[in-house]
Amino acid sequence: MKLELTLEQLQTLVHCVHWGTWVANATKLAEDRVAEVDALRQLVYRAAHQQGMASVIEFDQDNELYLLEEAYEETLQTTVDEYDEEIAWDFLATELARRDWVQKNPGKARKTDSAASQEQVSGILREKERWEKEWEDWGVERLRVVH
Repeated sequence: MKLELTLEQLQTLVHCVHWGTWVANATKLAEDRVAEVDALRQLVYRAAHQQGMASVIEFDQDNELYLLEEAYEETLQTTVDEYDEEIAWDFLATELARRDWVQKNPGKARKTDSAASQEQVSGILREKERWEKEWEDWGVERLRVVH
């Protein structure tokens, strides 16, 4: 297969491969990494290095790997950091909303029919909106853990 890309498209592909590799492997130990993802990253980085992106993709001769230049990688990491922060807030709001709805509706939380399920989803979404408003207005300023 032959893929023809402009330099701009190749740069976008490098970004996507970086982000995809991050999602697939960032939390894994070396032996648990998704090898196919790492191999594809090397293929794309090598092509990008050869096709005009040598200033931002380096070849590490000691490890025989193509790597993003550190400052360039940091610019891409900003997108990952923004995503991680958004997901963390969303996850926290969802979990607190679920907890709050169950505490307010102990008998309904155990029912499994579709009407109860729809009521639960709607209730959790309302609670989540309340938590999202809290984060928007106050951040964690008013959040407390009670022992």
